[in-house]
Amino acid sequence: MAVTPEALLRAAEVIRDGDDELAWRNAASRAYYAAYHRCLGVVGNMDGQAGRGGVHRLLIDVLTAPRRPNAMRSLGVMLDSCRKYRVTADYDIDADFDRESAQTTLSMCRDILQRADALD
Repeated sequence: MAVTPEALLRAAEVIRDGDDELAWRNAASRAYYAAYHRCLGVVGNMDGQAGRGGVHRLLIDVLTAPRRPNAMRSLGVMLDSCRKYRVTADYDIDADFDRESAQTTLSMCRDILQRADALD
């Protein structure tokens, strides 16, 4: 069974309602991946495109390229903001990560999915 970005976001919303930092970190991470996969669908095939860093940076760079329409560039900027929350949630375990950070990430990711739908 395939998983959709919308299903990932719904799972993130359930996880976010947990009462501990681990739940909030996991919610932010799942929400980011919902937005990441939805943005991949907007961009399509990225094979052969050079970029610095990994595939996440490449996607953001492709979305924010000057030749892209403003709506697509704004998706890239928002995705980059969500990525920063996800990096903190997944890798910076000594930093505090609160429910508000999770909620902010989910809100931005929900907005990304809605804006991406408008581009299809």
